[in-house]
Amino acid sequence: MLRRGRLLLHLASALAVWASCTLATPSHGQRLRQLDGGVVSLTDLNFDDQLANGKPWMVTLNAHYCQLTRELEHAFDKLAGKLHPDVSVGKIDGAVERGLLSRFQLRNLHAVYHINGTETRQYCEGHACEGSRLQTNQLVKFAQEGWRTQPPRTGCTSPVSRCGKAVGSITRLPAKFKSTYLHLHNDLQYSDLTLFAGLLAVPVVVGLSFICMLDARCEMQISQAALRSAARLQLQGRLARAAPRPAIRGCCTSASSTETADAAPERDARAQQQAQQQAPARKRRKIDPMTPPPPASEFPAWEPRDFFRFELLHTSKKSGARVGRIHTPHGIIDTPGFVAVGTNAALKAVDGPWADAEGQQLMFCNTYHLLLHPGADVVAAAGGLHAFMNRQRPLITDSGGFQVFSLAYGTVHEEVNSLKRGTGKSKHKLEHNLVAKIAEEGVTFRSYRDGTKMLLTPESSVQAQKQLGADIIIPLDELPPYHTEQSVLEASLQRSHRWMARSLKTHLADIRQQAMYGVVHGGLSLELRQRSIDYLTSLPFDGFAVGGSMGKNRADLFWLLEQIMPRLHERSSGKPVHILGIADPASIPQLVTYGCDTFDSCYPTRVGRHGTMLTKDGPLRVVSGQYKTAFRPPVEGCTCHTCRTHSLAYLHHLAKAREPLLASLLAIHNLHHMNGLMAQLRQQILDDQI
Repeated sequence: MLRRGRLLLHLASALAVWASCTLATPSHGQRLRQLDGGVVSLTDLNFDDQLANGKPWMVTLNAHYCQLTRELEHAFDKLAGKLHPDVSVGKIDGAVERGLLSRFQLRNLHAVYHINGTETRQYCEGHACEGSRLQTNQLVKFAQEGWRTQPPRTGCTSPVSRCGKAVGSITRLPAKFKSTYLHLHNDLQYSDLTLFAGLLAVPVVVGLSFICMLDARCEMQISQAALRSAARLQLQGRLARAAPRPAIRGCCTSASSTETADAAPERDARAQQQAQQQAPARKRRKIDPMTPPPPASEFPAWEPRDFFRFELLHTSKKSGARVGRIHTPHGIIDTPGFVAVGTNAALKAVDGPWADAEGQQLMFCNTYHLLLHPGADVVAAAGGLHAFMNRQRPLITDSGGFQVFSLAYGTVHEEVNSLKRGTGKSKHKLEHNLVAKIAEEGVTFRSYRDGTKMLLTPESSVQAQKQLGADIIIPLDELPPYHTEQSVLEASLQRSHRWMARSLKTHLADIRQQAMYGVVHGGLSLELRQRSIDYLTSLPFDGFAVGGSMGKNRADLFWLLEQIMPRLHERSSGKPVHILGIADPASIPQLVTYGCDTFDSCYPTRVGRHGTMLTKDGPLRVVSGQYKTAFRPPVEGCTCHTCRTHSLAYLHHLAKAREPLLASLLAIHNLHHMNGLMAQLRQQILDDQI
């Protein structure tokens, strides 16, 4: 027992050393960034260190998507030049540094503060920052003498007090823990079990070390025992190698039997070597996360396809909005166009002919769900998705990566749970840990249906989409969560590029009259987005999609696409551009002005299942009691099947009675509304109105 305890102590010590070394890895965000004009970019990680330089500080909190922030960039650059070297000027991005917002107890952006030692004085906040207050001369006066007229913040209301620093340390813990976990799990490719063991090793080692401190002889005894064990094992090994093998027959060992015994280890070694050569190689190769993807010189030059082409009809004189047609083997797609999402090769509550009747040209199907059921081989045996669904219009399929990575980061649990309902209980259905490992080879995950372990690689994803037979396919890419450090985001971008290059090579080896879109990644980083555009447009993709995290609101989305779409159009040589996962009526009119061509979303059918009709005046909730006696068409002037045949009062009755028919009727109307909106936008672009 004593020997086992000493062995456990050694193992725990090794795990503790590994955990301490790994968790101490400096993050990319700890490095200071100096902006042009002398304005220091302050982050949650460098804030306390920078303010300890002994100088007063003028600090502004803003957001990159704020119009006022962009207008005042020049004013703060001037301020830094005039105050240097007596006063330092810092800038905090409030859209990213949430921990610092809590330390300042800020409610509204934009805000300006003067910080001197442990004293913090507020100059303005929110609407008070508008107008002449933020002119350079006013800011200079406040930084030099005017700050004395403002009462200082005290206690926890001051970000530089002891209480404020404590609040900052607490708010940084979740972000540090999450970024460290993602770095270890995704980049260094440690499994969850290993990380959990390393985390448990810390308190174990602390406890065992305390016990060893009580007895000074503990470490010496453990070392001596280890040496004795090693010596004993070494001696046993020598004796085993020196001892001859007994002959199989007879009581004595003959010369021939001795030769056989001497040759036995060599035979065993040869047999083991042959078995290893015959066994499939299961080791996954580990590479540097920052390894660049293969260059464009490894791919053939792009050539126009006779089965797929984008015809540009008109570009607006007022914006980048454009009207065009995408020609596919199964028909034409008018652009800008809405793409309905049929998760399991079916629109929710709407049969295909009904959707076609309402003008639905392109439909999106999810490879991930079709892989789990019925399986790509079953769909291929039916003749492909078009024959399986009995749909003779264009289809697009994704790689399956979005669903897998969303399961890992928790954004589609509701979708999966809805698919589980009504399928019966099973001990194999896992609520957590559906994604087992993310490695360079691909993503290992478990089926939410029966717990089967599956490996999704760039090659297997493309092969599955070949079996499905859609007109447009998407390469496998990695989807990091929204709150991701720059270094992790950059490593994810490199892996996405490597995976998309592998996907493209697999596709080019067997095209089958399918077009492949490259997916632009990079989060909210303009530098990474531009790098992604430059690399992907150098490869022979037939079109492009914009994916990944595009912010947490429409302001972030519009700002990002306004910056990157001109570069994408310039380098893509007139190829179509698709926006992944964003197609609500409030966003599409603005996205069209940037030159986006197609948009996919399950929004119309999803809100229809929850009793909402889309109208030009906004959402209409049919369950509202005011419609109980509304014996009129639900939407005046609408020509869809629902509005032509049923009254609003009847739809209200179906909602109250919870009839499944309601979901079908509202989905039909919402698809009609979305396609009508796209037709209206196309006409406005042709007339140069937008």
